[in-house]
Amino acid sequence: MTVLRSRAPLLGVLLLQAVLTLALSNSARPDEATYLYGGHRLLDDFLDHRPLDDNYDTYFGGLPYLYPVIAAGIDGLGGLAAVRALSLLCMLTATWLVGATARRLFDERAGFFAAAVFGLSAPVLFTGNLATFDAASAALIAAALCCAVQPGDGAPGPAGGPDGDGGAATRAPVLAFFAVALKYATWAFVLPVIAVEAVLTAADSGRREALRRAALFLLWVAAPALGVLFLTAWYTGNGILKGILGAAGDAGGGQTTAQITAWSVDCAGVVLLLAAAGAVLHALTDDPVHRRSKPVRTALGAVLCAGALIAPLTALWLRSAASLAADCGLGLVLAAPMAGWLLARLSHGRARSAVLAVATLALAATSAAWVSQQLFARWPDSRPVMAYLRPAADTGGTGSGTGQRILAETAALPRYYLYPDAARAEILSTSAALPYTTTTGRRLTGEAAFRQAIADRRFDRIVLDSTRSPEQSRRLTALLAPNGYRLVRTFAFRDTAYSSVPFHFPRTRGHVTVWQRS
Repeated sequence: MTVLRSRAPLLGVLLLQAVLTLALSNSARPDEATYLYGGHRLLDDFLDHRPLDDNYDTYFGGLPYLYPVIAAGIDGLGGLAAVRALSLLCMLTATWLVGATARRLFDERAGFFAAAVFGLSAPVLFTGNLATFDAASAALIAAALCCAVQPGDGAPGPAGGPDGDGGAATRAPVLAFFAVALKYATWAFVLPVIAVEAVLTAADSGRREALRRAALFLLWVAAPALGVLFLTAWYTGNGILKGILGAAGDAGGGQTTAQITAWSVDCAGVVLLLAAAGAVLHALTDDPVHRRSKPVRTALGAVLCAGALIAPLTALWLRSAASLAADCGLGLVLAAPMAGWLLARLSHGRARSAVLAVATLALAATSAAWVSQQLFARWPDSRPVMAYLRPAADTGGTGSGTGQRILAETAALPRYYLYPDAARAEILSTSAALPYTTTTGRRLTGEAAFRQAIADRRFDRIVLDSTRSPEQSRRLTALLAPNGYRLVRTFAFRDTAYSSVPFHFPRTRGHVTVWQRS
C-alpha cells in the first residue's frame, strides 16, 4: 500500500498521458500505411508463399521482419487502432522507465517530475498514437538508459561497476541493439547512453574502466548487428544496405531552416530549456547523496542535454522534418531526467517555488497537448478517398477479375486500406521509377513512362494529390481528359501547420482528385 501511494502521482501522469494520446485522431499516415502493408505482404510471403510486390528491405528504416511483421499481425486482429494501442503501451513503458532512470540518478521526486515532463511532451503524445516503430524504439532506448545507470544493491556506482549489477550492464547493450534493429536511426541515440554509463563508471572506477565498459557496450551492440546484417544480406541480397544508408541520409523534405527550428521548439524546446537550466544548476550544486564531483556532474548534464539536440540538428542538416517529432521523443528520453531534477529542486524550496514547479509542468503539458494535436493534423484524412475506392478495388477494371490498375501519388495509402484486395490489384506510385514498354517496344522510365501509360490508357483509376507534387500533378492532370479519363470525385482538404512560436506557416489548401477511364 505504501508503494502504491508513493507511485500514485506517477500513475496519474500515465493516465493523463493515455487520455491525451487517445484524443488524437486521423487516418493512417503514409509511413504507417507503408510499414503495415509491407508487413502484410511479408507475412503473405512467409505463410502462403505469395511473391512480394516490392523490395521492402531497400527502403524500410528497420529490419523488415521485426516491427512490420509484428504490427501487421496485430493489424490483422484489431486494425489500425490495435497497432496504435501497442505504440501507446510502449510510450507508457518509456515514461515509467524515464522516471526510474531519474530516481536512480537523483531521487524519488526527480523521478516523478522527469516522468511527467517526458510523458506529457508533444513528441511522446504524438508517437504514442502512431503505428510505427518509433514508440518501440523509444521504450528500448529508455530501458537501455535505465539499465546503464542502475546501481548495485546499496552501491552508488553505475551498472557493472565494482558494486554494480553486472546483469544490467549486459542488458543495456542488448536492449540498445534491438532498438537499432527496429529503427536504424536509433544508433545516434545509443551513443549518449554509452557516454552516460562511461561518465558514471569513471566517477567510481576511473577512466580506464570507463573506456573498457564503453568499448564492451559498443561491442555488444555492433557484433550482433553485423551478424544480423550479414545473414540478412546473404538471404535477401544487399537491399538491406540500401535501407540502412537511406535511413542515415534520407533528405529531401524541403523544409526551410525557420520551419524546422520552429517545429523543433514545439517538440523539444520546453524540455530542453528545463534540462539545460537543470544541468547548469546541478553542476554548481554539491551532491552529498551520490558524492559526484563537479566535473562528473557537469559531464553528466552535458551528455543528457546533448541527446535532445540530436534530432533537431539532424533535421537541419538534412533539411527534412519528416521524422523530427518521433526522433525528438528519443532525445527527450535523455533530457527529461535532468529537467525532472530541476523541477524537483524547485519543489523542495519555499511554497512559491513549489507552485512555480507545478505551474511550469502544467503549462508544458498544456502546450504539448496542443502541439500534438497540430502534429496529428498535418496530413489530410484519407479515409473518405479510400472509402470511395474500396467498392471498385476488386471489380477488375477491364472485366478480368484481377483487380483494378490504380495510379496514385501516395500508393501506400490505397495499398494498405484496400488490402487484401490491393494484393490482387495493381497500385503504382507516381514517385516510383515505373518501367513501361510501348506498343513499339520502346522502354521508358520515370515521368515519361507515366505519360505514355496514360496515353495508352493503362490505368483504370488515377488518384492525384495537388499538394504532394504540385508540378507533376498539374502535368499529369493536363493529360487525363484528352486521353479518355473523366473526373469522378474531388476531395478538398486543408493542411494545418500551426506552430506555438511566432512564425508564419503557409496554409496549404488542396484537393485529391479521382479520375476514371471512360
